[in-house]
Amino acid sequence: MNEFNNPPINFKPDEAPETSYQRGKAEWDNRMGSLVIQAKNWRLCALLLSGVTAILVIGLIFQSAKSTVTPYVVEVTKEGLVQAVGPAAQSNFKPGGPVLEYFLAQWVQRVRSLPLDPVVAKNHWLEAYAYLRQSAANTLNEIAQKEQPLAKLGSETVSVQVRNVVPLSKDTYQVRWEEIRYSKEGATIESKNMTGAFTVELDPPTDEAQLSKNPLGLYITRFSWSRDV
Repeated sequence: MNEFNNPPINFKPDEAPETSYQRGKAEWDNRMGSLVIQAKNWRLCALLLSGVTAILVIGLIFQSAKSTVTPYVVEVTKEGLVQAVGPAAQSNFKPGGPVLEYFLAQWVQRVRSLPLDPVVAKNHWLEAYAYLRQSAANTLNEIAQKEQPLAKLGSETVSVQVRNVVPLSKDTYQVRWEEIRYSKEGATIESKNMTGAFTVELDPPTDEAQLSKNPLGLYITRFSWSRDV
């Protein structure tokens, strides 16, 4: 075998040696590629955070729109010491004499007084209806149609001073009060004494709507009043 017939050995490298320019370009491409990937990841994170923030904002708006009021019952002793505190809906509190007396006195003042402000007068009547059973509400409607108290708004006012609240039976109370009518200039027009009888019942609230309007569940089932002779 003749060695001179073999092909010559090629000492030329398969690839051209990497130049400093190529090395720099490769390094630049690597860095730019990493930055592009990082930027893409950051954009994705920002998009996800924006979505979460939007959901939280919508939730807060929805929650604020359906905000609720939780009435609490605070029982105190005769000495003024706190005996029990708790939400009205979870309380075993049953209104006794002083509470019922205060409730009836406040109700009479709402209905029989007449302020100058029509908004206050309207709110008083709406609050009063929240404590009435249907039969009692019908009675109040008849009185309102007969006396037309709201028609006198702006021309006169009526102040009410409750004198006493006395139990007549287990569920019925007598309320006595004085009414003084004033002209819009403040002059006294009339003063009269009134006596009323009110039958009440206790029906604890079962939902938030009732709880916000009548937290103790006290209702007037029947009532009547007349001027003292």
